[in-house]
Amino acid sequence: GSFTLTGCVPAAEKVATVDGQVITKAQYDAVYNDYAQKFRFQFGDANEQNPMAKEMLKSLTLKKLVMNTLIQKEADKLGVKVT
Repeated sequence: GSFTLTGCVPAAEKVATVDGQVITKAQYDAVYNDYAQKFRFQFGDANEQNPMAKEMLKSLTLKKLVMNTLIQKEADKLGVKVT
């Protein structure tokens, strides 16, 4: 699938587009905050401010959202439904 950072959703609301599916800032923030909370629990608040830690959290967040989007699109294509 393709991955771009442009599209039709207002720029302030959009983080990325994966195969035509927009990943919004709200989705990104929710996943980032989850990772950040786990990071703080494991390493403490001060370490989260480390620039390398911030980049790691950002990278993990985007990778998770991209993978989840691709998996969901493939599941939809195959007609897989979670019940």
